[in-house]
Amino acid sequence: MEVSRGDGLAASMPGLVWRRASEAIAGGLDICKGRCDHRVMSAAFKSLDWKVVLFVLVVAYLVPGIVLAAAVAIVNRTLSADALTLMTALLAIVSFTVPPVAGGYLAARFARGQAWRHVLIVGALGALLSLLAFRASPRAMVLYVLASIALAAFGGFIRLQGRPRG
Repeated sequence: MEVSRGDGLAASMPGLVWRRASEAIAGGLDICKGRCDHRVMSAAFKSLDWKVVLFVLVVAYLVPGIVLAAAVAIVNRTLSADALTLMTALLAIVSFTVPPVAGGYLAARFARGQAWRHVLIVGALGALLSLLAFRASPRAMVLYVLASIALAAFGGFIRLQGRPRG
């Protein structure tokens, strides 16, 4: 895809995006052109309890991932081809649905404040962590991230539904 720049030269879209992003990081370009307050965004991330987020990512994503990998290795040696296909499908369903729900629940449980923000951050980071272990098409990756955030929100909802608002 070609994009025309103001000086008449053509640049590829990824190259243009990369250049703008690197200039923004270096401080040479204001992406939001004064329409947003970076201090507010910074304060929002500072108000997160990152220890809770890290704890939940380890407990809900990393440990079950290691256990499931060990289970797949054991099952791989002992089952017939049909049983192996069924067991692999079952383990895939469990590995893609249980960690986001558990992560959302645990994030809502242990967050001292702003529980929903913690739930959504854990859902997004957990999805990205899971995608490091699995190869998929870009469309499948986007769908998994959205599904993971929705499942984490469901886990947070389970935890927070009986809690008084405020």
